[in-house]
Amino acid sequence: MAYLIVSAGALVILLFVFVMLYRFRRPDQLVIIYQKGRLVLCRRRIYFKKFALPIPASVQTVLAEVNTQAKGKIDIAVKVSVSFYPDPERVDSIVRVGGWNPDCVERISKELRGTAQGLISDYAEQKELSFLTREELAQVIKEKLKLQEGTMGIKVTAVTVQKLEAIDEKIAEAIRQLEEAKIQERAEKAIQDARLSQAITKLETNQRIMEEEHKLEMRSLTLKEAQEIEGAKLAKTSVQMETERRRLLLEVEKEELDVILKNPKLFLLAPQLAKLTEASQQFKNAETVINVSSDAISRLPGMLKELMHWIGSDHDPMAQLEVKSETGKEK
Repeated sequence: MAYLIVSAGALVILLFVFVMLYRFRRPDQLVIIYQKGRLVLCRRRIYFKKFALPIPASVQTVLAEVNTQAKGKIDIAVKVSVSFYPDPERVDSIVRVGGWNPDCVERISKELRGTAQGLISDYAEQKELSFLTREELAQVIKEKLKLQEGTMGIKVTAVTVQKLEAIDEKIAEAIRQLEEAKIQERAEKAIQDARLSQAITKLETNQRIMEEEHKLEMRSLTLKEAQEIEGAKLAKTSVQMETERRRLLLEVEKEELDVILKNPKLFLLAPQLAKLTEASQQFKNAETVINVSSDAISRLPGMLKELMHWIGSDHDPMAQLEVKSETGKEK
């Protein structure tokens, strides 16, 4: 029993010592420790309280208010807010500016406020009030504070000018009217630029449409020309085929005439004579047109003479034809 009491007492003492000497590092804290002769950042979850400096790591905001003069000795009031946070990579600069104190970040904020006020005054004195804008002032202050981040051990995230106006109400009203005129001028210029851009876009669009229509027309003409060329080729081919067909017909007629001249008996079987006979049997006054070549016309008298001589002979041509026909049937 005594052993348990002693163990419990020792455990309570150890817990008390732990609570008094050690701390848990919060996620929104930076813990700076002195180790091996230099300042470093403690990255452990538990740290020894006696030799550690915990500081907030969240973003802090400093408000700098300045009553200064713009160029021309015009009194102005400026209010600027600067947002920053301690840089974990520059813990030595943090301690150098803020000291080894729990309110280290507050001291850095005061130092940053004074620096910002000095930069605002220096820049405002070089500019006329009509040309001094909030955006330009915020950009200039931010750029100059960025150059001093390493010295102060911080990171500047944003600079905002909340107030920039003349202290004299008449001057402030004149500046406001001037700003309104500038805004109206910029708006009118923007409208003119938009109209000009619209007109240029419309002109370019119409030009592209005309170019496309011209290309389409040229393609149509090219296609039409190709169609005409193909039509001419087809017509030429058709004429050539017709000429070839007539030439073949003439050659066939010439061969038929040559055969008839060699055998006058076949004249009675000629297609022309058959047409003439058929027409004369149907109509008394019928006329049959027979196409005969010039060569056949020159040979026609001799052919007729031989035919008449053959007909006047003792042979009956029709009988011979009947005999040949019957012989052909028997065969």
